[in-house]
Amino acid sequence: MEVFTLSSLKLVMRGYGQMFLANNITSGMIFFIALLILSPMNAAWSLLGAVASTLLAKLAGMKAEMASGLFGVNGALLGLSWLMFPEVPAIGKLILTLLGSLIITLLLVVSIKLFKRMRIGLTLFALPYILAVWLNVFIASAAGWYESMDMGGWNALAMRKPDNAKILFEESDPKSIRGRWYKHDGLGWANYYLGNHQSALEEFQKCIKLEPTLFDAYSGAGWCEFNLGRYEQAEFFFKAASTWNGLGWIYLGKGEYQEARSYFYKCTLFTPLNSDAYLGLSRVALQTESSKNGIWFTKISYSIQRTISPVMQTTSSIQILSWTLFLMGIFWHSRTSFFVALFLIITVIPLTMLVPSVGKSLTDINLFFNLLALFLAFGGQYLRMGLKAALWTSVLAICMVTTWGWLGSILNLIGMPALCLPFNLALVATLVVFPWFHFTRDMLIPLEVATSSPEEVNLWIAKAELVGKCWKTLEKPV
Repeated sequence: MEVFTLSSLKLVMRGYGQMFLANNITSGMIFFIALLILSPMNAAWSLLGAVASTLLAKLAGMKAEMASGLFGVNGALLGLSWLMFPEVPAIGKLILTLLGSLIITLLLVVSIKLFKRMRIGLTLFALPYILAVWLNVFIASAAGWYESMDMGGWNALAMRKPDNAKILFEESDPKSIRGRWYKHDGLGWANYYLGNHQSALEEFQKCIKLEPTLFDAYSGAGWCEFNLGRYEQAEFFFKAASTWNGLGWIYLGKGEYQEARSYFYKCTLFTPLNSDAYLGLSRVALQTESSKNGIWFTKISYSIQRTISPVMQTTSSIQILSWTLFLMGIFWHSRTSFFVALFLIITVIPLTMLVPSVGKSLTDINLFFNLLALFLAFGGQYLRMGLKAALWTSVLAICMVTTWGWLGSILNLIGMPALCLPFNLALVATLVVFPWFHFTRDMLIPLEVATSSPEEVNLWIAKAELVGKCWKTLEKPV
């Protein structure tokens, strides 16, 4: 028997498509290319997970169910989760990816057979991947590959809580060398944001001593030296880490404006939303050109500062390109889904400006992924579009945003990531509860249709509307 064929590869790509709820081979290929551009190594781990889960499902005789792409998406997300655990060695990632794929397959096979026997239109969607990641985290921690405190520290840094991050990093006790260098790197950034530049520099130097190729530590050491007024040492670290923005400020201070401009432009090329680089360009322009250009760059800098959080300002051109490809893949699958995704993105920007607390939460990319999946699922795929569906989606989105902080805090205490748990719970709860009520039952699209193609969904909705009109006509008194 041929274990892996072209048809199996297509099923794997369907799994990638389901990352954004698109059961579409071409969309899946576009999403995979986007991940490959974003991080080749993590894309390779995700491919291993997707292939392993798909092959195990095939061996389990789940050929008909594999067409939904649910086996592939769980495996792909499992492999991609190593983005959050860079300290785990390659051999650990290999073992745990294969083990996780086996767990995913078992959970999906058992649940699918159980739901069929009970005649329940329900799917676990990506819940198996979440459980597999949590189990892998437990095993990695027991094996000394992972320190749970470190993850909480990095999450605290992402939420701009350096005091909390410092406490967590100081309490962590990683067993591996990789874990120790990431601890020193994290502790360095926590001290840096607290203004303890000398202490931060010492931590970055410890990290560099353990791992001379971790350029994030070089960048941190450069900014520490810069703030301490030691510009020659800062220049050395900035060049080692290719920190173009830092080099721009170094050469601006030297009065070498041409060099400074070149480095600031490089920074805007690699991180187009970096307000500090545009501010640097404005200073250069005021020194060398007309004040008009300087004012223009200043306006750009202040506009970015007002509308985009500090975390999002570090978004690289590669990340923007990847997101563009994600949107292209969604558009290829369904124009409706594309406009739903676009609506969410456009809505998030003013929310981050008008409601600071919401804006702070939305800087977490994991929360945004949960919201995006929620809007895609209930924007004409699992629920028929309409006022009731829009209200239900809005209620769930508000609940998700308001509970995200404490949910993440609780899970961080035990070193577990939230992943896409809120969306999956919302989807499962909707599929369980809606059939029980008459006024919500008609909103549901059958599961076998919802996990197929937009054409099948549109055809089912058209038939349902036609049947509804026929019943209304028959009910009219003669």
